[in-house]
Amino acid sequence: MRTPGFFLTLICGACLLLSVGCGGAPSDAHSVTGKVHNGGELLKVANAEIGVGKVEVTFYRVNEAGKPDESNPMSAIVDPATGEFRPGGPTGAGLPNGTYKVAVRQWDPYPEVDVLKGKFDAAHTPIELVVDGTKTLDIDLSKY
Repeated sequence: MRTPGFFLTLICGACLLLSVGCGGAPSDAHSVTGKVHNGGELLKVANAEIGVGKVEVTFYRVNEAGKPDESNPMSAIVDPATGEFRPGGPTGAGLPNGTYKVAVRQWDPYPEVDVLKGKFDAAHTPIELVVDGTKTLDIDLSKY
């Protein structure tokens, strides 16, 4: 007769094997870096160092129908001193190749006030970028 502990050990072992065997980044994932600004000016927020304000960039992969996949957004927090960001993607290794709708929110204070007034949120953003691992992404909000 098997004990409940035996089955628990068996289940835990199977989970461990699956997590080791199925891990890793998609083969087309790229370490993506970029910068967000408004006509060369950084997006400023008060007290970013203590989490009261932040600038967030969110990537929504565009599917075959030309629609952004809002079920799997990939976000990055912008460094307030440089305007730079680095989205980790679904596995932390970067973003897979593809076209992305890009939302930018300037939370000051977070999460009540978007200084950009929703102009670049997921529902309204005109920003669309291609990720292919060949370039640094430059998001100049003054161009949109």
